Amino acid sequence: MGISWHCSLLLAGRRLRPVDVLPDAVIGVRRRDNADDLPETDPRAAPPAGVEISRATMDGWVMRVGELLIPIAKAMGRELLGCSYIQADETTVDVQMHDGRGQNHQAYPWQYGRPGGGVVFDFRLGRGRDGPKEFLGQFEGILQTDGYGAYDRVGGPKIVHGACWAHYPDSGVIRSGRRSVR
Repeated sequence: MGISWHCSLLLAGRRLRPVDVLPDAVIGVRRRDNADDLPETDPRAAPPAGVEISRATMDGWVMRVGELLIPIAKAMGRELLGCSYIQADETTVDVQMHDGRGQNHQAYPWQYGRPGGGVVFDFRLGRGRDGPKEFLGQFEGILQTDGYGAYDRVGGPKIVHGACWAHYPDSGVIRSGRRSVR
């Protein structure tokens, strides 16, 4: 399901279409939003040249750009799965849900990458095994993780589970294949 959006931007008396403003505006909006983390009411957060753009319009632009990037992310994922070594980890992020609760929900961007290579984020609302199982498919190389149980029983029959030394002192566990050795 695509996101429909409408831009009613006027600049110098000329109506601009989304395609006229989308790339630069989204990059500018995301840069300001991420780097400065300013509230919408802060004058430094305003668009350039006094142009007023609603938050809904900016959110629509960002969502649309995200949709356009999906094929690129999928291609990067396929390339990554063709390698013999992947590092994986997950982290938390609060997301606003539109279910009327008025509270944020804790979601998880799962990161898959390799040193010197691309990184793919797979956004999931939960921290269960479904995410890595779906992303990794029948991957049969070395999978280096922090030892979180969701990575167990994923991948193909020849997958090798590698440990992260940064987590070893906490767990006292070294993973070797599908076995844990203390």
